[in-house]
Amino acid sequence: MKLILYIIFSLSFCDIKIVSEFGMPDDRFGRDVSLSNEWIAVGANRDDNENGSNAGSIYVYRYDDLEIIDEFFLVAPDGESNDYFGKTVSVYQNWLLTSSIYDNVNGEKSGSAYLFNFNGESWAFHTKIVPEDGSPFDRFGYSLDIHDDQVIIGSVYDDDLAENAGSAYVYELLNEQWVFKQKLKLDSPDVDDFFGISVSISSNLIAVGVVNDDDLGLNSGSVILFKKNNNEWEHFYKILAFDGSDYDLFGNDIDLNLRKLVVGSFHDDNFYNNSGSVYLYEVNQDYEVLLLNKITSLDESPNDNFGYSVSLSDNYFAVGSKDNDNGINSGAVYLYDLIDNLNQFKYIPDDGEAFDEFGVSLSIYENKILVGSQHSNNSIGAVYLSNIMNCNNILACNYNDGLINDDFGCQFPINNYDCSGNCFYEVDNCGVCNGQNLKGDVNYDSIVDIVDVVFIVDYILAYNLQNLNTCMADINFDLLVNITDLILIIEFILES
Repeated sequence: MKLILYIIFSLSFCDIKIVSEFGMPDDRFGRDVSLSNEWIAVGANRDDNENGSNAGSIYVYRYDDLEIIDEFFLVAPDGESNDYFGKTVSVYQNWLLTSSIYDNVNGEKSGSAYLFNFNGESWAFHTKIVPEDGSPFDRFGYSLDIHDDQVIIGSVYDDDLAENAGSAYVYELLNEQWVFKQKLKLDSPDVDDFFGISVSISSNLIAVGVVNDDDLGLNSGSVILFKKNNNEWEHFYKILAFDGSDYDLFGNDIDLNLRKLVVGSFHDDNFYNNSGSVYLYEVNQDYEVLLLNKITSLDESPNDNFGYSVSLSDNYFAVGSKDNDNGINSGAVYLYDLIDNLNQFKYIPDDGEAFDEFGVSLSIYENKILVGSQHSNNSIGAVYLSNIMNCNNILACNYNDGLINDDFGCQFPINNYDCSGNCFYEVDNCGVCNGQNLKGDVNYDSIVDIVDVVFIVDYILAYNLQNLNTCMADINFDLLVNITDLILIIEFILES
């Protein structure tokens, strides 16, 4: 068995970076992640180990705040080469659920799932789940989730009713054994619907993504909701984006928490092609589905794929994006405060690089977020664990190590949390530092000059070629960016 050690890099007072000391290129440590009150689970689905090349593995860490206090390394007890064990992971209390989507147990790439249980000393293999009606290329385990004593597993290429229509299987824990409960399908499936590409389960609700549903256009997508009635799961609602269109891929990722649901639509075209969006819903006590909000990033750009991963907790939800701030597909995560008017915070690692895909996977638990970066360091991979701070904590104003002093000697960050909720890259995050000396520096080069004027003109003329940060351009604080701000910034440059 491979010796498991970990390395932690302190990025700032509220982040740690975890990598496997013995990771190798293309292990993809961080392909999927899951976080609970004391456990971190990280999939490395292309890890080469005792089971063969690309057999896959899972790293499990016990943590306290931001300190790792124990670690475990898991492989499939019957794994083989190219199984991709660890492609998906979900940890809940003392149970860990994962899959081998290319397991050949029911034919080539039919797929399987595994449950491990923590017995007080170690994570022990408990159950292998294989559907009785599985067939080649089903990819059983492509998506999965565990909550309380219930498990749901997606089989996205299942051909029962139509080729690649997809399905999902529900299992329950009875007398310490996981038993099959029900198979979920579409009422009227079509070829390549991919029902089950994403799944999520709570106590009395199940959500299943149907990313290639064509109701609002080719591959526009949908999400199917099920509720428990007399101990059976019944379909009660189909969610379609109110503004859905061709190739939005609504439902590519989803997450349920209690009665709230967040849905990714990472190919949605807002102002830019494939910039992406997410939708926040709530299911009330009468099982009516209410749209709470549609969210896009405040700095969206073409092909950001905002929404390609999502996670939801009681107070926050997080959205992954292939954002290019640290290079092409370097990635970013956007955090939203459900309690405080959906304030948007952007989280980018200080050491991010092109093609890292930071945010390919993420998981929120209470005030902590775990983010996967599967292609970091030649696809060895990495994960980041961070505290989510808000403006009730004065340290949030000093989130980043790279701080700048304003004219009053107060420190404030440039590239981190905006707690006031009205802008992105807010200088005065918590109303503490003021920092007005940088108003007008819309391109963040620490100089207010003609380049900033060009950016503002571009915005006023509605070309939006430069993806302007309106917070920094609103010179007179009237919540508008117009000719008045342009005049003020020109006057400032001339006076300087």
